Parts: sequence; C-alpha cells; structure tokens
Amino acid sequence: MAVKGMANMPDQLIGFDWPKARILCERHNSRLSPLDSEAKKLAEGLHQFVDGARHTTVHLSGLLLERWALKTVINHMAAGFAHANRWLPNQDLVRNAFGLEPLPHGCGLYLLRVDGYEPVSTEQAGITLAWMGTEDGTPRECMGAIVYLHGATFFLLLQTHFLDVLRTNGLGFSNSGLPLTYDRLSYHPKKAQIDDGQGHTMLALFDWGLIGKPQSC
Repeated sequence: MAVKGMANMPDQLIGFDWPKARILCERHNSRLSPLDSEAKKLAEGLHQFVDGARHTTVHLSGLLLERWALKTVINHMAAGFAHANRWLPNQDLVRNAFGLEPLPHGCGLYLLRVDGYEPVSTEQAGITLAWMGTEDGTPRECMGAIVYLHGATFFLLLQTHFLDVLRTNGLGFSNSGLPLTYDRLSYHPKKAQIDDGQGHTMLALFDWGLIGKPQSC
C-alpha cells in the first residue's frame, strides 16, 4: 500500500495500520459508529449491484448518512490531509456531527448527479474539498466537499452563506473533473436509482426523519 499526493506526508509505501488520524477518543468514536454502519449499508448495496444483482433496494437514514459525510470531512481536514495546515471545525459543526443539533436548512447532504455511473471506485471513500481562498490562493474557509462512497457521489455544503455562491456560479474544485452546479444537485433526496442498461438496478430510499434522542457530548 502506498500514499501519494497527500499534503502532510511524503509519497511512500505504508502498512495497513499506518494511515490513521486517531482524532477521537474511544468513547467519542464509539458514539459515531452508527454513522459508519449506515454508510456500510449503502456500500454493500452498491457492491450487490456491481456483482450483478438484478434488483437491489437499500433503505437508509438520510440524517445518519449526512452525519457520516460530515464526520468524514471533519476527520480528513483535522488530520491535515487537505493541506499542510490542520483545519479545526467550529463547535457548531462538531455538534452537528454528533447529532446534538441539526445542520441549518440548505446545508448538509446533496446527491450529485454525474453523467454515467462508475461502479469501480479506487477508494472506499474519497473527498474533494472546495475552499474559499485569499488572493494569493491560500485556503481560508472550507465551503464544502464532494464525498465519494464506492462510486456514489454526494456533495456536503458546510455553511449557509455559500448557498448563493452555489446557486449562482457553482463551486470550484480544482482537483475534480466533476462539474458542480446547482442543477446537478438534489438536496436531501428521497430516492436515488442507478441502472446499468442491462436490467440491473439499485434503488436507495432515504428517510430524513429524526433518529432517536440527542445525547450530550
């Protein structure tokens, strides 16, 4: 296994246990394990589709998947994988990730429509970030991120004041070939379906109802 092109480490061969950020303690990490379980349900459905299952239906909690995407983006940036300087989330985003408060309306998870489905993903989960930069190109504020999960593609918007930017001009992703314009996005989708043109389909149904009772962090 090797890493290449990471901001905070040289290109090198690594062991399987090496690239871990270890940001959270065991107690807080266990609090977020249901989020990973929800993402795993989607990943397993995608694998069944790729393996030739004729009809696959996956029922998902949209809020848990949204929090998984937020947790994944926070971990990625706090570990320094996004650029040379670590980015620390504000308290509101941390509370959102733990389910203590909902994200503001318009922020959160969008389904990103792409032209053609690529079922073979080189990464189990991948992230491409969009930054609001200064004139010299220095990252200043993270607007959001494209989040990939075994070929499924989402966009996570982090701040409400970027909604107008997204609706008017779209967001720039220098490291992604995906066009990110508002007409390609579906906020809090109720369902998503993929079809390989050979009679195989996968349907993901998203429930955006509240899950359980928030617990203190």
